[in-house]
Amino acid sequence: MKTAGCALLLLAIPCAGTRGQSPDHLGVKFAGTLAGQSFEYNYLPSLETKRRFGFGAAFFAEWSVHSPLSLIGELEIIQRGMGQDQLNLLKETQWNRVDYISIPVFAKATVAGDFLSPFFFAGPRLDFLVGYESDQDIFNGVYDQFRKTALGASVGIGAQSSAMVFPLMSVELRYNFDFQESYNSQFLSVRKDSFDLWLGAGW
Repeated sequence: MKTAGCALLLLAIPCAGTRGQSPDHLGVKFAGTLAGQSFEYNYLPSLETKRRFGFGAAFFAEWSVHSPLSLIGELEIIQRGMGQDQLNLLKETQWNRVDYISIPVFAKATVAGDFLSPFFFAGPRLDFLVGYESDQDIFNGVYDQFRKTALGASVGIGAQSSAMVFPLMSVELRYNFDFQESYNSQFLSVRKDSFDLWLGAGW
């Protein structure tokens, strides 16, 4: 019930800020992401991990509020996770993928230009865990106990143009972080973050 309330609240932000008007832009985005997970043990050294490359896709709607401000709502499916180097002669890396459906809501400020318009954005994000895969099932015991929802935020910069194939094309660099651990026990806490590069096309 609490999770559904948070999702409805995030979805209501654009509607409240735009008084129910139709979106000015609809579109799709595709991402490459470098995701990480920090494993912090209470009584042992932290687990050394590396960032994992993954992909994402999203639908978005954008409402103009008052130039240069706008509100954006997105529905994303995104891959997160991490890698860990194994202590063996082959020096193999153990890769672990965690999949989420994410609902971010951004406030966006655009600096209008003749051809290219830079923008800045930030806002809250709600992630829903939908699946995971761990090489040799090593981390499945932890992922089984991951939070099914995680509240976080994203900040980023980008640029957009209306002088190309689509009425609106954009590129953005985004940093995502969480306000709470994905997993927390008396022995271990795990928290995720990521860097994304998104390409968008809207109409």
